[in-house]
Amino acid sequence: MNFDNQTKFLTLTFADDLESLEKTNYLFNKFIKRLNYRLTKKMKLPRVKYIATWEIQAKRKLKTGKSVIHYHLVLFDFPFIPTNELQHIWKHGFIRINQIPNDVAKEKYGSYVSKYFTKDLAEKSEHKKAFFTSQNLKKPFEKVMCIENIEEIKLELQRSKKLELYKNYSRKVFINNEEYFDNETTYMIMTDSKDFDNIIKSSINEQEKNSPNQKHYSLDKNSIA
Repeated sequence: MNFDNQTKFLTLTFADDLESLEKTNYLFNKFIKRLNYRLTKKMKLPRVKYIATWEIQAKRKLKTGKSVIHYHLVLFDFPFIPTNELQHIWKHGFIRINQIPNDVAKEKYGSYVSKYFTKDLAEKSEHKKAFFTSQNLKKPFEKVMCIENIEEIKLELQRSKKLELYKNYSRKVFINNEEYFDNETTYMIMTDSKDFDNIIKSSINEQEKNSPNQKHYSLDKNSIA
């Protein structure tokens, strides 16, 4: 959808031991503004297209005990800017920028990138945002639903070759600090969402047929049930 031969990975790190996500997000947004100024005013190019996520530096935490944050970005249609200049625009620490390896097939770009953005997703979900994008990015199809037979749906999506990647995350949700229930969340990345609604509708209809007295529904701003 957004990938091209100028798509690049960018990692931004902090020299200081910054652990506040609010602080680092503020500095990250300042960097994006400076980068956009460089692109639009000096290079006469469009604003940067990106998707970004934050992460705790595991090795640094092991060494210092501090949960220092760094950022991973995918930059789409990004022109050549010398690394030292890009580091000057960032100005908070070390950066690393690379293109997607040539041996990664175009149809596998999604799964290649996804591993960076699904890492520690359950932990990140406790914060306001696990990842964020520029407004000029072509947005993927997105649905948030509560359904029962997720395993059957995943199998059906795999059979239809629409499911690129999925990850399951389990955690306990506490009520009144005593009682709890197990909650499992499945994140799915799909190559094509054309038949997604039909598969979900069929699944819900089958559930209602088998359990007519029980309500089956999806929790979604674009509800299909």
